[in-house]
Amino acid sequence: MEKQEDKYKNDRYDRRLYIPKGYILPDGTQLTKTYARFHEDMAKRFIEENYKYSFANDIIKYPKDYMLMRVGALQVMSCGLPVLLHCDEYLSKEIEKAIVSYLNYGWKEIIVENPYACYFNYIRYKIFEGTGLSIGDEEYEKKVANKKVLTRCT
Repeated sequence: MEKQEDKYKNDRYDRRLYIPKGYILPDGTQLTKTYARFHEDMAKRFIEENYKYSFANDIIKYPKDYMLMRVGALQVMSCGLPVLLHCDEYLSKEIEKAIVSYLNYGWKEIIVENPYACYFNYIRYKIFEGTGLSIGDEEYEKKVANKKVLTRCT
């Protein structure tokens, strides 16, 4: 019996476990092209089905950003250069395993720094944007106290 040539030999990821394009949710669920064709459409549909009211009242208004920053999904993009996009603050064990697997196959990783983890972080970020101050600096703590801005999200 002759060995068949792999028609996807240029795809570099573990196809038995993961997807070439879409989202991997924190619980390991994968949104693929069968769910919707484009990332934008996947994000809109998933949010509409699962997060409609919280999305409507959130400061993040772009569905793909919401998927990364609120849902904690991993965005898998393989158009041209294979890239993984995720928010640094939300890594479940399933997503960590997926990232390791993709990186082993030569994928690139882009980590989105999320200063808007919650509304209060957003306010703090806007107050101190460009000041060079950081958490732990005495001057920073004084400014936070003077502005009466919460320093933790609960």
